[in-house]
Amino acid sequence: MLNKEVFFKGIEDLVTFFPNWSVKVDSASVTRAWYEMFQKCSDEEFKEIVYGYIAYENFPPTVAGLNKYYVKKNIWKVKNFD
Repeated sequence: MLNKEVFFKGIEDLVTFFPNWSVKVDSASVTRAWYEMFQKCSDEEFKEIVYGYIAYENFPPTVAGLNKYYVKKNIWKVKNFD
């Protein structure tokens, strides 16, 4: 289960690198909703998702956009029998 400190650090990094991101990170209900979408990730998986997104995307994140990095990582693992 995703550690909340790791989650908030990832969100903070996304806000830093996507300053026009319009998500209301100061809203408890919004951050709770975002956390619930990723809570089943391990800390390492979430870090990889966030940093992959920061490194390769040009537009502010969405849940679907971030999830693509989770899916890509797992497809790569299956293809490489990891």
